[in-house]
Amino acid sequence: MLNTPATLTNSELIDLWLHGKSKNTVDGYRRYAERFFSHVNKHLSDCTLMDFQLWVMTLGSSDNSKRVAVGAIKSLFSFAKQLGVVSANLGVLIKSPKAKNRLAERILTQEEVQLLINSTTNERDHCK
Repeated sequence: MLNTPATLTNSELIDLWLHGKSKNTVDGYRRYAERFFSHVNKHLSDCTLMDFQLWVMTLGSSDNSKRVAVGAIKSLFSFAKQLGVVSANLGVLIKSPKAKNRLAERILTQEEVQLLINSTTNERDHCK
């Protein structure tokens, strides 16, 4: 017998949501979902905006890690809405932390590039 959206457990919902995704995505998203459900301690259909916001406030990692975690749970809410498990997608009301643009930190100056070129012993790496 097929489960109806109303009878799905959180674990079954996670399995349906992650079906067909890559192993790395499954591992990461499952971990975030389990942490979310451990924090709220209720079925997704009973979660409130406040539950989601309080969980986001407990995330103590970098902004990029928070962005991925929030994105995962937003995706879960979106999937649950499409499946009919929740009546409203609370994820659209949550703003993901912005990723810092760190490109400038990785750009080398001309002097640094020249030092790298000069430090190599392989002729192939020298400009001619």
